[in-house]
Amino acid sequence: MADIFISYARADRQFVQRLAPALEEEGFSVWWDDRIQSGAAFAENIEREIDGARAVLVCWSQAAAASRWVKDEANRGAEDGKILSITIDGTMPPLGFGQFHCDDLQHWHGQRDKPAFQRLLAAVKTQLTGEHHEPPQARKPKSWHRYGAIVALSLLIFSGIGFALSGGLLESSSNEAQSVSIEPPRVQVAPIGIVGEDALLEGMAQGLRDHIASGLSRFSTLSVATPSTAEGQVDYRLDATLQVDDERLRLSTRLINIDAGEQVWGKTFDRDIQDQSAVALQDDLSAKVIAAVGDPYGAMLRNLQQQVATKDPASLAPFEAVLRHSIYRQRLSPEDHLITRDALERAASQAPHDANVWASLAAVRIEEVKHHYNRRPDAGAKALEAARNAVRADPKNSYAYFELAEVQFFLKDLGAFRAASERAYELNPYDSEAVAMLGILAGYAGDWDRGRDWTARAMALNPDHPGWYRFSHFFDAYLDGRYEEALEIQQRVNQPDYFADPYTKTIVMVRLGRMDKARRAAADFERLLPGGLEQFRELHLNAWMFAQPRLRRMILEDLRAAGLDIP
Repeated sequence: MADIFISYARADRQFVQRLAPALEEEGFSVWWDDRIQSGAAFAENIEREIDGARAVLVCWSQAAAASRWVKDEANRGAEDGKILSITIDGTMPPLGFGQFHCDDLQHWHGQRDKPAFQRLLAAVKTQLTGEHHEPPQARKPKSWHRYGAIVALSLLIFSGIGFALSGGLLESSSNEAQSVSIEPPRVQVAPIGIVGEDALLEGMAQGLRDHIASGLSRFSTLSVATPSTAEGQVDYRLDATLQVDDERLRLSTRLINIDAGEQVWGKTFDRDIQDQSAVALQDDLSAKVIAAVGDPYGAMLRNLQQQVATKDPASLAPFEAVLRHSIYRQRLSPEDHLITRDALERAASQAPHDANVWASLAAVRIEEVKHHYNRRPDAGAKALEAARNAVRADPKNSYAYFELAEVQFFLKDLGAFRAASERAYELNPYDSEAVAMLGILAGYAGDWDRGRDWTARAMALNPDHPGWYRFSHFFDAYLDGRYEEALEIQQRVNQPDYFADPYTKTIVMVRLGRMDKARRAAADFERLLPGGLEQFRELHLNAWMFAQPRLRRMILEDLRAAGLDIP
C-alpha cells in the first residue's frame, strides 16, 4: 500500500500530474486513480487504497469542493485521523473540513524547493512518522516598496550624510535599506469562488468582492490593487469562497502574504439566510471581512507589525514609524511613547507630505495630554499642528480626520471635535478603533446615545476588540444607576495591566456595596496609575471628563469611599 493517497477532482488532474511525481522524488510512495488497473472495480479499489494509505492528501478546489467523491474520500481520511489538506485554486475546504489545516499550493508549479511544497513535505513527514517536522525557514519578506533601497539611500545622501559613501557605513546603510518600507502594502481581493452550482450566488460573490475592495480602500495604511494587477506587484491577497448549505450561507476567507507564501489570517462566517435580504447579508459579511483585515487591530497590521517590532526605532522608515505607533497603542507605556514619538518626529522630517505620518504624530503628541506621557509645555498646540498637516496632506484620509477629532476633544473644542468626528466616520465606518474611540469621546462630550451606537458598531465589527471599547457603555450604565449592568460590562474589559480596568471596577463595586472587592481593586488601581493619586483629578478626570461634572463627582466619591486619598 502507498504512503499517500491523493484525492482530487477530475478537473484538477493536471495539477496532480505535477504533485504525485514530486512527492515520489522525495521518497514517498503515492497512489492516485491513475494507478487503477484497466477493468478494476473502481469503488473497491479506491476504498482499499484509502484504508491502506498512511495519509490522505485532499486537493481542494472549486471542483473538488463540489465533488461527492472527493468529500467521501476526505471524510474517510478524517475519520481515520490521516487527512492532509491543500488548496490548489484558493478554494477553502467545504463544510465539515474547515477545522483541518489547509496549505496554499495554488501558485505552485512543480518546483520542489518552493516554501509551499516544503511545508507540505513537513506535514507529510509529521503524519507518517508521528514526530513534528518543521519546514525550512522561509526567506525574509521583501520590502513593501520595491524601490525602498533606492529611496532610503537617497534620503541619506540628500540629507547631507555624504560620508555614508565611505566603506563600512555605506555597507551597513545599504543593508538596512533593503528592508525599508516607504509605502503601505498592496492587497488584492481575488474573485470569490462559488462552491456548487447555485447561480444565485454569482451576483452575491461579485457584490461581496466589490464591497470588500471598496471598504479596504478606505484604510490609508494599505493600498488596494486592481483585479488586473500582476501578482508580482501585490503583497497580500484576500481569497474567499461562498456556498449555501440548506438554509445557511458560508463565506470562507483567508489572507495570504504573497512573498512569504503563508496564510496570515483566515475565518469562516456562517449566516442564516432565512428572512434576510441578499443586500443585508452582503453588507454584514463584507463589513466583518473589511474590519478583520484592514482594522488597526486587524490581520494585516498585526502581520506587518511583526516585521517592525524588533527593529531599531532609529532606523525606521516613515511607514514603519506609522506601524511602530500602532504597536504603541496596544502597549500604552511612557517608555514606549517616547520611543514612538522620536521615530515619528524623524519620519515627519523625512516625509513631510505623508498624511499617515502626520496623523500618527498628532496621536502620539496628544498622548502627552491624554495620559501625561513625556509631556512638553506646548503639547496640545503641537498635536493640533500635526493633525492639521495630516488633513492638508490628504483631505480624504479618515485617519487624519480621526486624529484631528481626537486632538480637538482634548483641547476642549467640542464643536470642532463633533465636526471632525462626523467626517472621520463618513470616510471610514469600518475602522473599529477610530469608531470606538470617537464613540467614547462622544459620550464624554454629552452625546451618550451616539457613544453607545458607535462603540456597539465597533465591537460588532471586530469581535476580538480590546476591552477599552466597552468604557462608553460602562460609564453610560454607571451614570444612569444601572450598576449590575455596569459591573457585567466592566468584567468583560479584561485589561488587568491598564489602570482604567481596576479603576472602573472600584467605583462600581462601591455602588454595589461590595467594599472588600472595591478596596482590592483600588489597590491595583493605585499601583498602575501613571503620575500617582495626587495627579488623578488633573490628568484623568479634568482631561477626559471635563464636560461631565456629575460623573466626575461620582467617581471621586467612590474612589474615596474605597480608601483612596485623592486631593
